[in-house]
Amino acid sequence: MSDSVLIKNPYYLQNGATNLKYPEIYYKLIYQNLDYNPYPTKGYAGEIALFKQGFNSKMNVWQLAVKGQGNWHLGPKTFYNISAIGSIKVPFKQPYYNSQLLGYSDMNLRGYESYVIDGVAGGLVNATIFKQLANFSINLPVLKKYTSSLIPLKIYGKVYGNMGYAHNPQPWRAC
Repeated sequence: MSDSVLIKNPYYLQNGATNLKYPEIYYKLIYQNLDYNPYPTKGYAGEIALFKQGFNSKMNVWQLAVKGQGNWHLGPKTFYNISAIGSIKVPFKQPYYNSQLLGYSDMNLRGYESYVIDGVAGGLVNATIFKQLANFSINLPVLKKYTSSLIPLKIYGKVYGNMGYAHNPQPWRAC
């Protein structure tokens, strides 16, 4: 790591370290009962993961992450989805490098994808109502040699809302 990073943020790594190597182990349990994984319209999914990073004073963090999702039909071609994600890292006193929370990986607030919020505990909830506006197939005969020449296409309109929270007990270390 460049010295200029440590000049700007001396808490980026602990004890003024310029590099970091550590082992990581994790256990993840996933449940999925969805009609179509990329864009589900009914069913449930859940995930729980326990991470351990490092085994010494330079890197020592336990993290518990939980995700849940439910999808329901509200009416003809109208659907409702709600999902929640939460995470906690202990001990709470972590170097800046370990304080990534909202805006990283799956923990994104829609409409705020370009922003990040650091912390060691937090979560978010997303809710969406969507309606199927069109459902048709496009015929491409040039693909018949390789696969079905019909390419299905569905168009949805949606309205969503989300909220999130991040707990950062050391906000002065995020500069």
